[in-house]
Amino acid sequence: NLEQVLGLHLLDRSRRQLKMTEIGMQLHAVARELVYSFANIHARLSELSNEWKPVHIGLTPTILMVIFLDLYEAYKKLYPDSRIDIVEGGSNQLKKMVLEEELDLAITLMVPEDLQSEDLQIRVLRKCESAFCMNRRNPLSSQKSIRTDMLNDNIVILADNRTFITASDLVDRFNTHGQAPASTMIVNQLFFIYKLLLQHDNAVAATLDIMASLDEQLVAVSMDPPVYRHICLIWKKDRILSRE
Repeated sequence: NLEQVLGLHLLDRSRRQLKMTEIGMQLHAVARELVYSFANIHARLSELSNEWKPVHIGLTPTILMVIFLDLYEAYKKLYPDSRIDIVEGGSNQLKKMVLEEELDLAITLMVPEDLQSEDLQIRVLRKCESAFCMNRRNPLSSQKSIRTDMLNDNIVILADNRTFITASDLVDRFNTHGQAPASTMIVNQLFFIYKLLLQHDNAVAATLDIMASLDEQLVAVSMDPPVYRHICLIWKKDRILSRE
């Protein structure tokens, strides 16, 4: 059940006729965009051959675990003979691989200032919020938003140096209040972050709000001030999709 996996209400069941909720319509729009994009890629490749050619696509761990798997199943039902080769990596790594033509495209996270590029075509799929993710036993889990000075007794986990919030940005926020967290960790393995959050009541991870959908024991609380990122489909200019 997609609603249970994401922890979101996608359908309004309060009426006799089912309707999608606002967030359900947003997710449907993202899914439709992705399926269309993959179909268009194969159409471009099949112009050169009667056989399906593999599409090499890069995904960040968060997107792979939270968003892509369900979309991939839907795509394979529509195009059972197609082949997608998936590469997992960090946002900057995937961007470099696309530019070097090791990947046909990537679904990655981008900061607002990177949305303009001379070498890349960028299609924004969804705007997300960076957040402090933690388990529900953490006393901060009931807050509507969290300032860095509220994290003094917590282990702060940075999932990536740039994807969600840069280490320097977080340090600057602590310095503003003349304080520092009990401990800071930089970890790039999403599963390890997930296990740390479940095992430690005083651990918080600077990550995307959608990470909380991995487990009902997790909750995401907005940063104060807020930080936003974009889930983007990227590919090199003058290659597949560029004529769209």
